[in-house]
Amino acid sequence: DLLFRTSGTTQLQINSTTSTFAGDVLVKSGNKISLNRPDNLIASELSSSSTGKLILNSLNGEGFDLQNNGTSILLGDGVGNVGIGLTNPATPLNVQGIIRSNGNTSSADFYSTGNDALIVNNGNANLRFWNNGSERMRIDSAGKVGIGLNSPTSKLNVYTSTGRNFEVDQSTS
Repeated sequence: DLLFRTSGTTQLQINSTTSTFAGDVLVKSGNKISLNRPDNLIASELSSSSTGKLILNSLNGEGFDLQNNGTSILLGDGVGNVGIGLTNPATPLNVQGIIRSNGNTSSADFYSTGNDALIVNNGNANLRFWNNGSERMRIDSAGKVGIGLNSPTSKLNVYTSTGRNFEVDQSTS
């Protein structure tokens, strides 16, 4: 064993099977920490950019797995997919559970349950839908739906400044 001690306390111990550190490890700028696999091939590198950005590089394309107590909480699969709360992401962002977006006074949740997809406004204001830079529809806190207007006065208000306001069509095909 190779031991480094200060005031009789081991601060660094290196041997053929394990190394232990007591305290901080400083890696000078431009250097990196390499993490080897059991076959001694380098598997990952940990470094920082010149601006201080943390870089975790999986050198064999296996991705990364951030765990808490042995359970994956954030996983990158090595081909560009990231999973939160699951171990097999199938899309660029794949989340198991509720996605919450917090605002100043409310929040919105996006999730699925059973066969249903849900968008939930946790505040007491409007749920608004935008397209092409403008609001196109809203559901107000009383459950009134406005399409083409921001202040619906009945259960369903449809407004357009030109053409037909509302159309119901029945097809036999």
